[in-house]
Amino acid sequence: MNISNELPKVVCLLPLFYICLCVYSSLFRMKLGGMYGLYPNHHTDAGSLVFASVNFARVATPLVFNYLRMVQFNKHAVFNDVLGTAKFATSFTQYCPMILVALVVFNVFDIYGRMLNCLGLSRFRFSQTFNDEKIDDGKAILNKCKVFYKIFPNNFKS
Repeated sequence: MNISNELPKVVCLLPLFYICLCVYSSLFRMKLGGMYGLYPNHHTDAGSLVFASVNFARVATPLVFNYLRMVQFNKHAVFNDVLGTAKFATSFTQYCPMILVALVVFNVFDIYGRMLNCLGLSRFRFSQTFNDEKIDDGKAILNKCKVFYKIFPNNFKS
């Protein structure tokens, strides 16, 4: 094993390891309580583990694709032999960041909220205030639906 041949490979893998560390540590820290939560000391059920592993696998392919685009090593990668070359990738990777910049501008300057106000749909705006009345209204609507379901149970069967 020649160190001069292996050093560039290790240096190229360092950014990938860092990106994987950031992505997967944030996925592990994501708090999904209840049915899909990951709990310490072997308290996670099988369904939750399958859900987590599926989400981790979904992240792997775009992660490697973006890494290969970042290091400009797309031509002779085994990744391309398995999945083929993505013809849409050149246009997608050029236009998607522009769309993301537009969404960030919409968010920073609250353009979405202003558009809703102009259209008279201000009740659909996102708000930071917490209102107990809306929770009580939602509970009342759910109770009405439960009563209706008990009175007319055959209306909801498929």
